[in-house]
Amino acid sequence: MYVTEEEAKQKECKPKEIALAIAAVTGNATGSPMCTASDCMMWRWTGYRNPRKDGISQESNAHTGYCGLAGRPE
Repeated sequence: MYVTEEEAKQKECKPKEIALAIAAVTGNATGSPMCTASDCMMWRWTGYRNPRKDGISQESNAHTGYCGLAGRPE
């Protein structure tokens, strides 16, 4: 599923959720389980354009991406 960065930031990230649960056992849980979109190494932009590098407004909904953890959506 392709989503905008803002839509992605409304979704939970399962790897972060699991890491926070493990950290909670040791008393070191900090942070949020929410997706960080393009701030995450797993985030992939659709197509070949990256708004951060190409100087395109990140406010535009025309630019979407996806979590690359499970591969490219079909």
